[in-house]
Amino acid sequence: ILIRLCGLEPEVDIDIEFIGLRPGEKLHEELFYNKEELMGTGHPKLMLAHCITSLWDSVKIELDKLQNAVEVFDESTALNIVQQLVPEYRQLSSRPKADVVPLIPRENLTESAS
Repeated sequence: ILIRLCGLEPEVDIDIEFIGLRPGEKLHEELFYNKEELMGTGHPKLMLAHCITSLWDSVKIELDKLQNAVEVFDESTALNIVQQLVPEYRQLSSRPKADVVPLIPRENLTESAS
């Protein structure tokens, strides 16, 4: 479609090679979310969406809670906060578990380097 919108013909003006999916590539892309209001444009196949907005003060409070949960390695609380901030977020059912290794605080980096 994009090639034709540019006034070109697939396989005539532009070669197309199907190579399959790359690691991590999506099979499905959500262009709009359920709560977004869609508007038409000058082209019948192109739509615009009014973005969903939030008040910064309420987002900041949730981000502070998220930071606190991350600092104490509270994964379930952190995931709940992310779900509240991004309702479209879906956690993968089979996610590899990683060992948690605390980072060295920045102020200790110069001490350990000397």
